[in-house]
Amino acid sequence: MNFRQSRVSFLLAALLAWMSCASASAVTYEFTFDAVDDGTVMAPFFGTGSVSFDGAPLPDGTFLMSDFSNIQMNFDFDSIASFTEQDIATPTDEVLFVISDSGQRLQFSSVGLGGTGPFAGAIDFVSGDMAFGLSTEPPGFGGNLDLYFVADNVNGAMLLFGNYSGTLVPEPSSLSLALAAPLLLFARRKRRFTRRIS
Repeated sequence: MNFRQSRVSFLLAALLAWMSCASASAVTYEFTFDAVDDGTVMAPFFGTGSVSFDGAPLPDGTFLMSDFSNIQMNFDFDSIASFTEQDIATPTDEVLFVISDSGQRLQFSSVGLGGTGPFAGAIDFVSGDMAFGLSTEPPGFGGNLDLYFVADNVNGAMLLFGNYSGTLVPEPSSLSLALAAPLLLFARRKRRFTRRIS
């Protein structure tokens, strides 16, 4: 085995070791929010964020939020307002995670026709200073689960209204496998080429 072969073998071994250490115990969805109620989520985006929780990726279905551990949420709306899991104003045993598109999409719903939070949405947030609120559409309102609004609680004004989308972020191990395959093919082809020359 020459130096180049040993270097490729070392890189593959390091990549495989990293893959085995990569945490597959957290699932993350990235969110985008637009400001047009047209049933699609398209740029320009007025809000971004993420939702993550412990566990493996979920199959399509409906799940109680209260059944998950270590839920972390972070939503930011163009520096107007931001919200985290600490700002949730709806009891988590009323909030449903609706997973669709083969586990790729996350939306919020509620056990009843609306939640008991301050805005009666599927999930409501109130900022720490009580100045702003975020609410997602309850299932009894139109039934398409992709609307949201951000409100100015002080002045009683709606600041943003539109559609949102939550999309699964690939796990690090999935990305590693995608990177490992071309390296393995390269190493195999290089070995065949070297044998033909000798």
